[in-house]
Amino acid sequence: MTAAPKEEIVAKIMKLMELGNKEKNSNPFEREAATKKAAAMMAEYCIDFAELRSAKPSEDAFVTYEVDGSEDRKVDFESALAGSIARAFDCKIINTWTKTYPSTWIIAFVGSKHDLEISVYFFKHIRRTMYAMSVKNVTADAVRPKRGIRATGTDVRMARRNYCYGMVETISARMEDLYKKREEFIPSDCRALVVVKKQGLEKFFNQQYPNRVAGRRTSLRGDLAAFAAGKVDGQRVNLSRPIGNENRQSAQIG
Repeated sequence: MTAAPKEEIVAKIMKLMELGNKEKNSNPFEREAATKKAAAMMAEYCIDFAELRSAKPSEDAFVTYEVDGSEDRKVDFESALAGSIARAFDCKIINTWTKTYPSTWIIAFVGSKHDLEISVYFFKHIRRTMYAMSVKNVTADAVRPKRGIRATGTDVRMARRNYCYGMVETISARMEDLYKKREEFIPSDCRALVVVKKQGLEKFFNQQYPNRVAGRRTSLRGDLAAFAAGKVDGQRVNLSRPIGNENRQSAQIG
């Protein structure tokens, strides 16, 4: 028995969603059964909402995309930034290392191909912006001197780290607010599909990384004023930026 073309699968899901529409079907039992069936088919064949709305097939499935860290060793605020962006676009991340020796730190984004494209773009763009702002706004003459009897000079690197942490804290909060607003616009007859999609991602993530462990907590050291400055400047980062320059709809979260 050959598998049905994806065009046919999309068409069936669209018909089920029509049957589950309250405005077009007054039978609550039929609506519930149709919505559950559509959700199950979306999970089984990895069909995304963008695909349904355009009624065009695509090869959208849960996959992993690895992004190199800016340093060989893990940079905690980069990982935190990646996590907040991934959550905003229905993805997950995990910190891992290359299999080659010497191993280097990488961030693995996990999600649908469509969601990953947006998540990775925003992560790279915001990371680049964040580092540029830290160099510009945290200079040696502005950093508080080291404390202690034998301490001399200033630690600009640590101050920039604190600054970036502050930026990430603000950006993460903004991402969370934008995600909640986006959730409000999901049609009621699609909410069950959202749940199934998240369950499918969770299952895939657990299969790919069954032995993952929780990371250690981080703490701030050095010039804490830089952290406060970073929290303020995190409001200045643009979170609504188009992907590419082509004549197509921009990918935005705000």
